[in-house]
Amino acid sequence: MFKKIKSQNSLDNIVIKQLSVLNNVFVALSVIIVLVSIIIGLFSYLTSKDLRTENDVLNKRIDDKLSYYEDKNEKNHQVMEDNLSSKENYIDQKMSSFSNISEQKINQALNQLDTKFDKLSGEKLKKPKVAIYYNGQRYSISDSSKIKIYSDNGSFTTYPFKIANIGDKEISNFSIRIFFIDEIKLNPSGGWQQQSSSDSPFKTELYWGQEFPTTVNPGEKWEVSSLKFSINKNIREVKARMKVFYGVEEPEIADLIFINSSAK
Repeated sequence: MFKKIKSQNSLDNIVIKQLSVLNNVFVALSVIIVLVSIIIGLFSYLTSKDLRTENDVLNKRIDDKLSYYEDKNEKNHQVMEDNLSSKENYIDQKMSSFSNISEQKINQALNQLDTKFDKLSGEKLKKPKVAIYYNGQRYSISDSSKIKIYSDNGSFTTYPFKIANIGDKEISNFSIRIFFIDEIKLNPSGGWQQQSSSDSPFKTELYWGQEFPTTVNPGEKWEVSSLKFSINKNIREVKARMKVFYGVEEPEIADLIFINSSAK
């Protein structure tokens, strides 16, 4: 009986020891689990912190990059606007310059046209004007003045006639004719030719056939050879008319009277 109780106590001790060991193991496992949990928590915290830090760094980098590209884009946009503005200013200047040049050329062309028109108009209005001079005095039918030439034997020798251009345009063509009421006899005279009269009631016509200069400018005079002829000694006077044709509608005219003082 006693042995049986002793065996039972021994078994209980073993069980108690085993339970104690298990309890210690359980405590140790609990500690280990707590430590592992702490370590895991700490690791998670540290890892989370690193991740947050890394994320912040990444976000900052992204923000920096965005700011950089925004600044760069803004600068590029400003540069483009400046270039565009510069181009627009350049084009405006060129257009303005072109417009000014075109306007100047147009004004210059118009001024040239005006000048040419004024010149042509002025030239159109300009006309030559002939004056007949004899012995230094001007004669014209318009003022009723007459050239009087005297002879005591019926033979006449005149002074040279002078034809002056008193207009404002050159004369390029002359034709001088003297018409006599009576018959005359032309003596050899330089350049003068006698022919039948083409103008009634005149009977004799003298034509000055010597060549004139190419042109007679305004203010110039051209000398016509002196005239030598004779009339019937019984005729007291012979009336004549000089006509100078020079390219206008009406010739310049001067009347002449040849007086024979020997006739009764």
